[in-house]
Amino acid sequence: MDVSATFTVTVTDDNGEEPYVEYDPYTPVTVTWPRYSRALEPPISLGLSGAGGYLEVKFDAADRRLAGFVLVSAVVDTRNLPLPVPAFDEGSSSSTARLAAGERLRRALSGDLPLTQIAYDDALEIRIVDQPPLSVFPGPTVGFGSLGNGELGAIYLKYSAEQRAFLLENSGTGSSVGSRS
Repeated sequence: MDVSATFTVTVTDDNGEEPYVEYDPYTPVTVTWPRYSRALEPPISLGLSGAGGYLEVKFDAADRRLAGFVLVSAVVDTRNLPLPVPAFDEGSSSSTARLAAGERLRRALSGDLPLTQIAYDDALEIRIVDQPPLSVFPGPTVGFGSLGNGELGAIYLKYSAEQRAFLLENSGTGSSVGSRS
């Protein structure tokens, strides 16, 4: 895998289709965009791991755009307050970000990543870097936090109270969820 490669992350497909989000006790969260099922080639899969869990990210092989991701295992902490960033408000002028490239991607692929999941009242934050994102690309269901250089720093999944309860029931506060296979 060429670790200098750039992959693109977008909030919706070209025609505005939103991703499908599934909560499951075996793999806590799976998110797929419609383009995933329409792809003619197998996706490019990258495993991002750290002390907080394992995130598999899948890109369309043809255009290197995000097609889906699976939070395979996670340690989920809770915060009984709304997400402190406006991930689902209007106002962002862009809807794309790059997955980390170069040294940051090399660290992510080697398991040296501060992967953290926080269940807020209204959204799950999956932070893949050790600093808060500087800007947010909002989406109706999924949003992305970007670092100042345009690299992906966090993924936000908006959920209902029932979906949050299911996620926490299958994870426990501050405990590991899912299993790495």
